[in-house]
Amino acid sequence: MMLKVSNSVLWISVLLLTSCATGSKSSQSSHPHESKRTWTEGWSTRLDGFVSDLNISVDGSSILLATVPDSEADAPNPQVPLITTFNQAGQKLWSKKTAPVRAQTLSDDGKLVLTANHGDQLVAMDSLGKELWSVNATCRPLILPGAQKILCYHDEDAESDIAFDIFDLKGKKLLSYPVSSDVLTLKLSRDKQNILLGLTHGEMILIGPDFKTKWKRKLNGEIVDLAVSDGKEPTAAVLYDQAQKKTVTTQRSLGFFDSSGKLSAEQPLAGKMEKLEFTSPDSVLLYGNSPGTTVLAQYSKVSGKKALTENWNRVAESYASYSSNFFVSEHYAIIGFDDIESAERHSHARIFDFNGQLLWDIPLLTRDGSYLYVHDFSESARLLAIGMDDGSVKTFRLE
Repeated sequence: MMLKVSNSVLWISVLLLTSCATGSKSSQSSHPHESKRTWTEGWSTRLDGFVSDLNISVDGSSILLATVPDSEADAPNPQVPLITTFNQAGQKLWSKKTAPVRAQTLSDDGKLVLTANHGDQLVAMDSLGKELWSVNATCRPLILPGAQKILCYHDEDAESDIAFDIFDLKGKKLLSYPVSSDVLTLKLSRDKQNILLGLTHGEMILIGPDFKTKWKRKLNGEIVDLAVSDGKEPTAAVLYDQAQKKTVTTQRSLGFFDSSGKLSAEQPLAGKMEKLEFTSPDSVLLYGNSPGTTVLAQYSKVSGKKALTENWNRVAESYASYSSNFFVSEHYAIIGFDDIESAERHSHARIFDFNGQLLWDIPLLTRDGSYLYVHDFSESARLLAIGMDDGSVKTFRLE
């Protein structure tokens, strides 16, 4: 099945897509790369302003949304930035004014909510929206449930000599991790035990659950994206633009590193792959978007071989003018895109398994000028939520 990605704007954040949908059930298909399963529309709502952030708790009990004012909206009352939570049945639990949110997250059971806002405040709230504490911080929060701590990642808006801060669950800062170069990206393993940093000038740093450095490596080129696997002996993978000898050109390459930081396999790539995530310690999914092609592919490391093996790929007929992230859960890969070839423009959420089979293809009817914006997925609850920049939110149950 071809991934049909239009040349219109596309955004996706860390988790599944959300928006207005058409149709309540998917159709079946006999295409060799399709094994479509059914889905059911859940509740939907319309919020004032743009939906800028959306998170679902791991157990699916709580959905956290942030909205910012839409300056073009013809609203009877002035809009203000809000954070709002719903339960999985669509009941609004609480809503409150806030400074515009730059990042947010919530605990696996939805009982702890964290927001980082553009007022340089990190704010913790309980499941009823009551503020527990706030601290001055310019970072993006991630909850580490095993360690009972909060990692707050310093992105491009924060101090360049600190990669992240660690707080306890009461807001006390425990440590800061210093770096000598700007941080390009930070990735957590799915079990949230291992941290991998990508810095400018090709520097990689693997950090263990004790927040101490395990190893550092320097690549001959700039890092595009990276990922780290689960466990006590994690594998690292990196996409980077490898500098070529006697020329100013670069080669996009994929490298695998073992638990000691040794380069164990490497593969030059065709096209411009942009994102990667682990599906197992020896396999990664890659997503790429460049003029004329959009690709989802899986590569694996074979014991004793220096080259990587491409297991499968799914290639699009066109591409998105603005590239998106893609989300990989425990068993699925999720991609979103716009389809403007029909009379009415539609957007889609397409969900693949790790064998490259298209399992769900959910069409989403969007208003003119509106786009898929944020999304999240609870695999245990089979709950997908999608938010649009026109304020609409829709949920789906994947069957």
